[in-house]
Amino acid sequence: MTAAARDLVARVGYDPRYGARPLKRVMQAEIQNPLSKLVLKGELREGDEVIIDAAKAEPGKDGSFAFKVRRRA
Repeated sequence: MTAAARDLVARVGYDPRYGARPLKRVMQAEIQNPLSKLVLKGELREGDEVIIDAAKAEPGKDGSFAFKVRRRA
């Protein structure tokens, strides 16, 4: 996970009223679920490396995450 992706998780998941719960939801919805879909589709295999980065956002929006799979030989 790049520094930009970590910053995005922290920014989107921050809510002082609810503690870590929003952070957990962001991690689950935006990181775990897409990774699971990559595995189920067969696009991610044992030994592969996934780089998670923050995708470019439109002005005034938080953006999303980009996943890049590196195949291991």
